[in-house]
Amino acid sequence: MRIAGRELLVNGKPVEIRGVNRHEFHQEHCKFVPAETDLQDILLLKRFNFNAVRCCHYPDQTHWYDLCDEYGIYLVDEANIECHANYADLTHVDAWRHTWFERGSRMVQRDKNHPSVIFWSLGNESGVGENHLALADWIRAADPTRPIHYEGAMHGGWRQDASIFGSPISHRLTDVVNPMYPGIEDYMVRYVKKVKDDRPFIMCEYSHAMGNSCGGLSDYWKAIRANHGLQGGFIWDWVEQGILRKETGDWGYGGDYGDHPNDVNFVCNGMVNPDRTPKPQMWECKHVYQPLAFALADAKKGVIEVENRDCFRTASEWLEATWEVQVEGNAVASGKVAPLAAAPRAKSAVKLLGYDWKKLPSLAPGEEAFLYLSAALRAAEPWAPKGHQVAWDQFPLPLPEDSAKDLPRALLLVEKDGAEVGVVEKDGAPAALAAGRVALRLDPENGGLGALEVDGKPLVLAAPVFTLWRDPTDNEAIKGQGEYARQNRWKAYGRWCMAGLDVMEEDRTAFSVRPVKGGAVLVETASDFRPAGPDLKPAGAATSKNSVQGARFGDPATRTEPHVVRHRAQYRLEPTGALLCRHTFVVPKGLDDLPRLAVRMELPPALENLTWFGRGPVEDYPDRCSGAIVGQFASSVTDQFFPYIVPQEHGHHGATRWLTLTDARGRGLQFQAEGAPFGFHATHLPPEVTGPCKHIGELKPNAGVTLFLDAATRGLGTGSCGPDTRPAYRIGPGTYRLAYWVFPV
Repeated sequence: MRIAGRELLVNGKPVEIRGVNRHEFHQEHCKFVPAETDLQDILLLKRFNFNAVRCCHYPDQTHWYDLCDEYGIYLVDEANIECHANYADLTHVDAWRHTWFERGSRMVQRDKNHPSVIFWSLGNESGVGENHLALADWIRAADPTRPIHYEGAMHGGWRQDASIFGSPISHRLTDVVNPMYPGIEDYMVRYVKKVKDDRPFIMCEYSHAMGNSCGGLSDYWKAIRANHGLQGGFIWDWVEQGILRKETGDWGYGGDYGDHPNDVNFVCNGMVNPDRTPKPQMWECKHVYQPLAFALADAKKGVIEVENRDCFRTASEWLEATWEVQVEGNAVASGKVAPLAAAPRAKSAVKLLGYDWKKLPSLAPGEEAFLYLSAALRAAEPWAPKGHQVAWDQFPLPLPEDSAKDLPRALLLVEKDGAEVGVVEKDGAPAALAAGRVALRLDPENGGLGALEVDGKPLVLAAPVFTLWRDPTDNEAIKGQGEYARQNRWKAYGRWCMAGLDVMEEDRTAFSVRPVKGGAVLVETASDFRPAGPDLKPAGAATSKNSVQGARFGDPATRTEPHVVRHRAQYRLEPTGALLCRHTFVVPKGLDDLPRLAVRMELPPALENLTWFGRGPVEDYPDRCSGAIVGQFASSVTDQFFPYIVPQEHGHHGATRWLTLTDARGRGLQFQAEGAPFGFHATHLPPEVTGPCKHIGELKPNAGVTLFLDAATRGLGTGSCGPDTRPAYRIGPGTYRLAYWVFPV
């Protein structure tokens, strides 16, 4: 290993560090990890395209190094030195120098013959001083073949008063620029563009994986691959450090065992749950970290470009690829890709074998086509069987539309058949609309619409009402911190509560019912939503029926002046029974970071079966969606829940063209986007259920289905210990629209 030209070279080649930090932890044995669990970690790392691990913050048991040697995982071996509460003090004390030397030298002497070790680390978060310098000098003399890593050197000189970059002490203590949780433009790109330093930039920690997290991971890697000198980093961290509670079937954390003080669930920040179940962000990481990428070069000729990110192998040595043309999520043509001839760190053009543009079907209006490319192992590897998918990409195909084909189902349903929608009155006012099998109840006292019935059975029990609330993620609030609206004022949740967004009251300003062209009837509503007054009651207490309530409440004394969000809606019932819903949300200038903009509906328990055409199959969010494919998926409402150790926001799917919820007999409703796709979340665990719960075992799912259709939802960011959601993925002032059809199936 050596450093040259702002690159870390392994066997003379500059490798991407697609890494993760790993504590030794087991859900039952805690800090003792059995050999079979070590192997399970290795297999998961390899199958999800990780290639490096930082042993934080101590040397691991020797079995781990043997496995990394055998399976091919680069290691940062870290000395058991951490001062934390005495961050910058002990490294200056002569009495501690022997301890520094013992811990660092024993690590080097024990592990020096393991080829997986590519860095020696001087420890973690222990300041900068004479003791570190003495240890670094000894390591350089004892093993000149490996560079030194120490993040503490990034904080400057003897008393953290020197420049981050260019300090002579920094260069003596670390051969790599390795900060924790840097911003992309203001730190990473600034380094490569503005700073004269020959060291590569490899993040010690980034993308804090606590709870539902890792937003912006693809943005990090776009910057890394676009800028020479940025070479990767280590996600924090691998496994959630929750202890299995057999009596409840969930995991405990700080404070559950009478331990005080504690950091509650702050060590629950892994890419996998304590039982090694991959969290949804693992699929994002797998796609971002993949060692091969595709680009569509010529759709008509069937030519793609292959980028081989591997430094040592031609892609065809170990991978083979297939292609598939999908229309509305269904395969209409498929075949193999010519051998992937791309040399290491090179690109090449290859053909799609058997691909014939002229034989591909034309699209009906509204249909979409995608080219899906997949690269898999040509032969079994020690860490995965033959056919294991290593990389994939997907591209929209510009197939021509055939205007003679049938219209999409939703548009067929609204074709005029000569009938008219009936209006049922009560006490001289419209009370319901009737169109064939469909009846739409009106409820002007509570927002405009009531139940939607098909053949006399209600399929929408309460629909649709405006909401901007969601249960916060760990990045937006840490539930264990007492009355956490007060404790998290610097996080998104605290800002939401201080703005009064957790409980908003509705002022209905308009309601009308009138016939329109084609025999349809149009219902129009308008409402203003403003934060409730300071006489708020805790979640679960009685509130106005016209309020939009979150799961908790903030400190009324700190609330800002009310901010009014306007909701305008049109509901047009066609004679065929199809219902067209159009919503407009207007966010004022005073609000620059909302949780979501959506409508919420309550559906009966029987509508458990879920099918959709959009991003999936795992949940995705605006800043964590590159690992999700656009396709057609089948699941259930129950299975949309993911067991994050602390219950929180979950289960969102973006870019949805349509979704269907049906009962066991296949009867139910379809929601189809009119124009722009929407996001959705179908759940038995809405925010008022998950919000008060700090453990999975406390959850009591609703029998009925709650459906959220989103015009916009906030990204995830990584703000539990790192940058918050980037501005591009926040919901700020402006006008937002949501439009969809509802019809029986």
